[in-house]
Amino acid sequence: MRSSPMAARAAFTLPVPGEKRTWAPPTRVGGGELTGAALEAALRHVAVDLSLSARKLPRAELLSKIDAFAVVLVGGVVGGAWNELGRTETIRDCHEPRWVAKFRLPGRTPLDRDAPIRIAVIDADLIRHVHPPSTVTIDFGIGGGDGLARNHFQFVLCRALHRGRWAPVNRSEPRVRAEAGAFGPTTLPTDVMCGGELRRLLRLEVYRYYLNGETALLGFVQVSLKKLSSMSEGGGLYWWHASGGITRAKVRLERVAVEGGDSTYGLRLTDI
Repeated sequence: MRSSPMAARAAFTLPVPGEKRTWAPPTRVGGGELTGAALEAALRHVAVDLSLSARKLPRAELLSKIDAFAVVLVGGVVGGAWNELGRTETIRDCHEPRWVAKFRLPGRTPLDRDAPIRIAVIDADLIRHVHPPSTVTIDFGIGGGDGLARNHFQFVLCRALHRGRWAPVNRSEPRVRAEAGAFGPTTLPTDVMCGGELRRLLRLEVYRYYLNGETALLGFVQVSLKKLSSMSEGGGLYWWHASGGITRAKVRLERVAVEGGDSTYGLRLTDI
């Protein structure tokens, strides 16, 4: 990253428990330190874990203490956008919180290492007052012919990150299509589902689940909550099939329900 102290500490970061490594910190070679491609290759194995704490946070109200959480943002390369890396737990009634949550900073490429970092400390009570919490429910089911009836399936909800990456936000339990043809509804806060950005792309990935625990991607749909909210019931979503997956399928929006800040979308996959 841009901070030289952070770069200095990176070489001495301890491995995560259980993580296998064969790399040792860079050493001086021939009177100088590793540079260029050798240094970049070495840094790819460095893990930088970020822990957060704060001191002397101001009071939001005269007679109450702050309920604080922190959000870690990483600068994007397009349009100066900031992408959320993660957020801590909320520590209540504390002006000097020490959060337990830790964050693995990206550092595999030069762009990752040069990206700026922003840390925002937020009063949870103030956010709840200004922006009441809202939820999104995805009620996803599988129907169709015999090709889908006898298999176990699992789906994973992901939200888009910068540079074409995706972050899983929910993983369903494996189900057989014959078990009522549907998974249990998945309900998540809007800020978890899409980072509070209704135009951010979401991906619903469908996997075949094997009894040994392995999975095989069958295909996926991509859509934003903004797009879903503008669609009519019965509308279709484009199905991107995976190699060896379900090549002929359709996903329909069967139900849309919006009440206050909460929304529910019923989706169904069928083979054709």
